[in-house]
Amino acid sequence: LWPEMATDTAGTSTRIHMAVANLDGGNLSFVTQTGLYENERFHAFDANLKLLWNFDSFGPTSGSGSHHIDIADVDGDGRDEIFDGTTVLNSDGSVRWSIYRLHPDIVAIKHILPGSNKRQVFYAVESNTHAGAYLVDADTGQLHWKLNREDDPRWGHAHTGLGDTDINPFPGIEMLTNRDGHPAEETVLFSATGEILMSPFSNRHRPVNWTGGPVRDLIHVETGELARFDGKQILRLESEKPITGNSPCRFVMSADLLGDYRDEVVCSSKRQDGGEEFRVLTNTQMPQRKEISRTASREYRLWLARNIGAGYASYFEWEPSH
Repeated sequence: LWPEMATDTAGTSTRIHMAVANLDGGNLSFVTQTGLYENERFHAFDANLKLLWNFDSFGPTSGSGSHHIDIADVDGDGRDEIFDGTTVLNSDGSVRWSIYRLHPDIVAIKHILPGSNKRQVFYAVESNTHAGAYLVDADTGQLHWKLNREDDPRWGHAHTGLGDTDINPFPGIEMLTNRDGHPAEETVLFSATGEILMSPFSNRHRPVNWTGGPVRDLIHVETGELARFDGKQILRLESEKPITGNSPCRFVMSADLLGDYRDEVVCSSKRQDGGEEFRVLTNTQMPQRKEISRTASREYRLWLARNIGAGYASYFEWEPSH
């Protein structure tokens, strides 16, 4: 299904990704990505694996690719656009826009700016020349704000990060990334408008909708303990016990897998024989309020399909009001 790579057949570009998209307004298609970091190749197939189109990200868009293929209907016409990282393709495989900033490690497509009925894209760009944080209009590619190496020479490799809803009291979505690649010590938490809210911020916590409240919880990736960010500091939830129990279980991802709008947590643990097993943890307490399941959203379901297909795990918060 994945065509041959164009270049770097023995190097770090030897990666493949897959996603599911609605390209014609009614039917699901497969989209594949062959290669990363340079000369990525994209191919779209229908349900019978008939080739619909292909796009070679060569020339000025070479190296745009991310660690996964992101899918979103950015203009509301019922057909999905394809995110080749910092380059976006129309549903027919033609280029819609590009910010020409090479490879992002993090891509988050959400309603980020408060008061806007449009979606934005948060990029954490790895590529050293352009390393930094960017907020871009998802439909047009217009740059809303950035903080990158041009503005601050400390930026060298934005590697980790997220964009998530309501992890603190500020309006809009908060975004997190780091300046220094591995092991991600120089973490920066941004407001929706690009203001630095906290630096450094914890690089060991991930967002999770565990308790079902209006503000997202945070989970420690190693201990499983739950916490909240109050706008100034991360506070442990004393009333909540570590959700992984007594045996260590490393956080892998969070998602609404059972359809009650709260998140389940997927974590990995070592067996006694030395092997690895995965656990799916769920909150068995009755939720304190009602909300539509996130799995009711088509884009959420497509995100789930992509998120387990290949590449880095990511975070998706469906906003029913939009």
